[in-house]
Amino acid sequence: MKAMAEYILANKEKIRMYLTLHSYSQMWLVPWGYTYSKPSDYSELVSAAKKAIGENFGGTRYQLQTWSVN
Repeated sequence: MKAMAEYILANKEKIRMYLTLHSYSQMWLVPWGYTYSKPSDYSELVSAAKKAIGENFGGTRYQLQTWSVN
């Protein structure tokens, strides 16, 4: 995850969006979890996630969770 975050940040002028979905526990996790610092667009991430979890994904309901390092 850290490597992906570094790649995305290094190429952020070219990348319009990066989205990855995983099936673990039906949670929509924001932001990336290798640091306690919130990204500058945290409120935008949460806003987009709230809209997304309101959608129907084949009957699966998702919960918004904040990811953090342990």
